Amino acid sequence: DREESRREEILHTAFRLFVQQGYARTGMRQIAEEAGVSLGLISYHFRNKRDMAVELLERKLDSFMRTVHAYVDWDEDPILYSATLVKTTYSVLSSPRYRAFYVDTLREDIYFEVILRSGVDTYLKIWRKYRQDMPEAAARQYGVYGNVISASMERTLVLYGEETGIVEDSIPDG
Repeated sequence: DREESRREEILHTAFRLFVQQGYARTGMRQIAEEAGVSLGLISYHFRNKRDMAVELLERKLDSFMRTVHAYVDWDEDPILYSATLVKTTYSVLSSPRYRAFYVDTLREDIYFEVILRSGVDTYLKIWRKYRQDMPEAAARQYGVYGNVISASMERTLVLYGEETGIVEDSIPDG
């Protein structure tokens, strides 16, 4: 489908620019120019630049989840799965290639938005298996709270860890 192909080209271009320059230093007009499309066509597919970044980050995290699942079975050990996913996400996104985009998604709360969207369902899977004594509404609230705490810690490590010296001992290697 031609429309879907153009939409994917816009996303591909946006991702390339976000990775090269960072999210904050990339504009919608630049994305349109680089993708060879009009600004109107981008607006047809995406409300704004943030929507593009959210979708791109969701895709990246989804690919990490599929990769981790190949090595750690969610149903057998959800805690190991979650820890492995956090380590993988941090290791890849904080690498020099993705760092500008990653830092901007943390600074602009895009990462929080993506984590909140995906994390509650993940926590509910754990709850259904291990915490059935807790009411589902409480599990949802706890899932949101836990994901916000985790994302807040990651944000602190990435944005302020080098200044404080806490990075080295905060992300386990195993």
